[in-house]
Amino acid sequence: MYETLEGLVYEFRAAIDQANAQGEFAFDQFFLRFPCGCCGDASELLAQYLLEHGIRSTYVCGNRYFDDPEEGTQSHAWLRVDGLIIDITGDQFCDRISYYNYDQRVYIGPGDAFHDLFYVNKRDIHEFNGIDNYSSTCQYRLSKLYDIIRKYCKTC
Repeated sequence: MYETLEGLVYEFRAAIDQANAQGEFAFDQFFLRFPCGCCGDASELLAQYLLEHGIRSTYVCGNRYFDDPEEGTQSHAWLRVDGLIIDITGDQFCDRISYYNYDQRVYIGPGDAFHDLFYVNKRDIHEFNGIDNYSSTCQYRLSKLYDIIRKYCKTC
């Protein structure tokens, strides 16, 4: 299963990059800045893609709290599949030393020092059951993004 999982994850990230390079996300003020600030949406979209290929995942969102109130908090989201972390937006932290200049466009593996920076509360972990289980507004936006990304995927 790992080879299938790995192939699907890399393909999905490549499809996002291709769609972004073509200006496909211009309508969406958030996804336009991919990967910055898109970890939650990207994880949910990837989870949908994996689900359609028979792979169930768990959505995880963690927070990093800083001692300095000026820095506030930073959240980050990723998926878990069979104990592995699946992260397709870690490279948004590549220029931030306090995040080890983490530059992994795609990370598939066990916990690491970067992901350990984020505190994960049990309420911020949930099994992904499909985009159609979200509110109509969220469902519409994610479905639109998903349809665009799927155009660039080779495995449909």
